[in-house]
Amino acid sequence: MKAFIFAFLALLCAVASAPAQYAAFKSADGILLISQHPDRYFSVDLPGAKIIPLGQKDLSHPAFIICDRPNDQAKQGRFVQVMPVPLAEFKGRPSEGDEALLRKQAGYEINYWHPRDSDVRLTNLENGRTALVWSLTLAKKGRAGSRQTFLSCREKNYILVVSSNVPNDLKIEPIQAYLRRVAASFRSAARPISTPAPTK
Repeated sequence: MKAFIFAFLALLCAVASAPAQYAAFKSADGILLISQHPDRYFSVDLPGAKIIPLGQKDLSHPAFIICDRPNDQAKQGRFVQVMPVPLAEFKGRPSEGDEALLRKQAGYEINYWHPRDSDVRLTNLENGRTALVWSLTLAKKGRAGSRQTFLSCREKNYILVVSSNVPNDLKIEPIQAYLRRVAASFRSAARPISTPAPTK
């Protein structure tokens, strides 16, 4: 518990000052991440026993190491990032359908990375929202693994992408289930979201 609290206090400072105007608050099973960026007001839940923020001053989107156990070291966790991607970034048009935009955004990223292989499939989240589950294997293998997996869904003028690496010693299915859980918690708003009351 102490490890989680220490990481969480660091998270509050780092994420609140991120250029994309994010804030994080302790929740029952991890953190509640809130975006206060104009035109992209939303919240998502990120479950985890220990959550460590990464390079918020250098990244335009919040990124974390998510650990399943409070005593895990950072190298035992997964690199998870939450990215709202404007349609204009990949030449998407608001008039296009959800599936077309999701596939276009995923294709844009896959073509950029030139992976050894990739996989893309359409799915539906528990809240009824259409989503795309996709993954790719980078040509160069790193210590964190060469496999990356993503789950994306559309919200008006942007695509919400939640991503994670797939560590070499883990299977991809549980990680994709985690991304589904995060995406299913997504809530958008037309105006800034009120911050939750402090928890005891």
